[in-house]
Amino acid sequence: MNGLVLALVCLIGVGGLSYAVLYNGLRSAANRVITAWAGIEAELQRRNDLIPNLVAAVQANAEHERSVIEQVVRARAASAAVGASRETIAAADAEMSSLLPQVFVLAEAMPTLRTSESFLALQTELATTEDRLAAARRYYNFKVRDLNNLVYSAISGAIARKHRVAAGDYFGEPKV
Repeated sequence: MNGLVLALVCLIGVGGLSYAVLYNGLRSAANRVITAWAGIEAELQRRNDLIPNLVAAVQANAEHERSVIEQVVRARAASAAVGASRETIAAADAEMSSLLPQVFVLAEAMPTLRTSESFLALQTELATTEDRLAAARRYYNFKVRDLNNLVYSAISGAIARKHRVAAGDYFGEPKV
């Protein structure tokens, strides 16, 4: 009888410990997704802070290319909008990533910009920021994948549903 009680207590203890470990793993994964998103926001903010200088430099030399500059300004505003959804931010990010090369092509056609040290430094800083942003996007998506693996697994998925730990959305991918 004592052996049976001891076995039952051990079984309950192991079950409780397993539950706690799975729950803590889910919460840790969810927190890593939040932290990774903050990394994306920091890089987007860094890029958004550089855009006005880029716009001013190109605008002074390219009045005839106003449409590209206006698109860059609109994309920056959408990306920097307070309370914007992740989908809106991702769409603005994609638009900005496609527009920046166009701005640099415009700049290549302007001899005054090609030789401007401040513009070249700005161009280098933006290229570095784009690389850092790409790395932040990849890191975020890896963390979302890790969380989603836990959320969609059998046992940890049941715990996730019980504690309302939701699957993450990949950056730049439309919701299905």
